[in-house]
Amino acid sequence: ATGRGRARRCWGAASGRPALTAVLACAAARFASAMPYTSLADVPMGCYNYGYVYSPALTNITGQPFIEASAITCQARCAGTPGCAYFGYWGHNKQCWLGGKDAVALVSQTQGGVSGPADCATAVVACLDSTLPGPGFPG
Repeated sequence: ATGRGRARRCWGAASGRPALTAVLACAAARFASAMPYTSLADVPMGCYNYGYVYSPALTNITGQPFIEASAITCQARCAGTPGCAYFGYWGHNKQCWLGGKDAVALVSQTQGGVSGPADCATAVVACLDSTLPGPGFPG
């Protein structure tokens, strides 16, 4: 479903204005389903960038930086936010920044940055057998 489709399900078709508790419950369910990993060991190799940030940050949302417990929850917030393509997370202050599809990776000016896409590919292209050099390399 698209971001609009998910939002429509949260708002409901009948009234157009659901009770706040229903909206919060729906948003929490969307957020939880966007978290495919439980630890950094589960994140596919090559998905996260260390020491980089994506810029510019999304401007169509309020509340940035968000406070999140981990890079994984920051990534999940990004995956559940319409328009978010990249995230940046700093563990020392728990800040989570979200960036759009036009954001570019830059070297972070502060240490401890972890960033990456809203969703990790199941297989990183650089690590596929089809992209690795054969036995004759570098011959």
